[in-house]
Amino acid sequence: MSFPDESSSGLLEQAMVVAFPQQDPKVCQVSFRVGVPMLFLQTASLETGQMRLGERKSLDLRKAGRVVSDEEKVSILSKARAGQPPHLIVDLHIDDTTEISMWMQALQTVLRGAEEQPDPEDKGERHSPTGSQRQPASALTSARSHASSEVEEECVLLRAKSQKLQQRIAGLEAISERREKQMKKLLKRLDGAMQMLDALQDMCGQQRKVISTQQTAILALKEEGAVDEEENEEEEEEDEVEEDEDPAEGVGAQAFDPEAPGSEQQIMALLKQADQMERALRQIEATGGRQGTIEAMESAGLLSENFMQAGEEEEGGSVEEILGRLNTLEQEKAKFEEMVRQAQSGRSAA
Repeated sequence: MSFPDESSSGLLEQAMVVAFPQQDPKVCQVSFRVGVPMLFLQTASLETGQMRLGERKSLDLRKAGRVVSDEEKVSILSKARAGQPPHLIVDLHIDDTTEISMWMQALQTVLRGAEEQPDPEDKGERHSPTGSQRQPASALTSARSHASSEVEEECVLLRAKSQKLQQRIAGLEAISERREKQMKKLLKRLDGAMQMLDALQDMCGQQRKVISTQQTAILALKEEGAVDEEENEEEEEEDEVEEDEDPAEGVGAQAFDPEAPGSEQQIMALLKQADQMERALRQIEATGGRQGTIEAMESAGLLSENFMQAGEEEEGGSVEEILGRLNTLEQEKAKFEEMVRQAQSGRSAA
């Protein structure tokens, strides 16, 4: 609800809810001028965000007898006639107590002035004890001129207010145009952002295809690598078999490692060789002499053709040297047996 507008000429105007007896309440633009016993009402309605005013009606306050108020409204009551109590003319619903007191003061001022003027429901004449007296024509003419001047002043005020409202409407239209331009810019930016998102989605789809192709290629390469690993394992197994066939040569070529692959085959070969040497040593002790030593080693398979040739060239060699070598081999056999026991105990613990 709008606040009352009181100009220097005493015009009081405000939009409020007006309720007549036995009628529905309506929102009206209520105005009246201080000193003029007329209350003007215009029905107000909102259409497309703008307030529209309907037909203008007037209420003669000379019919009112008094004004009462409470915390919510100002009530205008009629005069008491022929023993009848005053009845309600209209209720003006106002929310603010300050505005209620302002309207009460203004309406009471108007009603006090209206008491001095004749009641329009009475006859045009007032009877006096001495006879009837007619109102002079000059007084009637002055009243009409006064009313016309007031109407002209009110028209001027309404035009000024209309100009203000038009200016306000023009300002609101300018604001609306600016907002529409801003909205169009935002929509263009939104369209650009959506296009960028579409492009990013296409790029992501292409990257997914590339990644899928790369994964397929990686799987194929892994399968090829697995085949190559199997071939390498087969080659390593073949090498191990060849080394098992010639254990003595493998033992002389590299150091013994019990944890290395194929260590058990090497140990078995060494133990076999040590057993052969032990048998040869026993035969030597039984037969005695250089010739017996050579025959025992030949029967054990420990001498090759090269060793026999070297033996023929080195006839000066003694049997003691050969026995020393055999003792050394026997010590190595004991060491190998100890290493085998340690390896087997470690594996059983694992």
